[in-house]
Amino acid sequence: MYPKTGVNSRELGLESSASDKIGAGKQRNLTFVFEVKKDKKYKIGLQPKSSDYDEEIDEVTLTLDTKKYAKSYNKLQDPEKALQAYTEVLYLNKENVDL
Repeated sequence: MYPKTGVNSRELGLESSASDKIGAGKQRNLTFVFEVKKDKKYKIGLQPKSSDYDEEIDEVTLTLDTKKYAKSYNKLQDPEKALQAYTEVLYLNKENVDL
């Protein structure tokens, strides 16, 4: 498995700059978008860069357990189900008790 890079997409309206600087003891919020599968765990690695290019900084590793988000994942499926029911009733002349 190879790591994915470039997951911070400008096409989605997410702004970030490689030249952004923060001082020691400060924090910065970053938004990353990537595809995950339900009920899986992922390790996300972020490699900070120093303005002193000779300085090595340890990678920051975060763990994402998608099981913790099962309830919100299920809610995200509702619009898809509604669109599918709408399409079936309107265009395919099928009955749908949920619509």
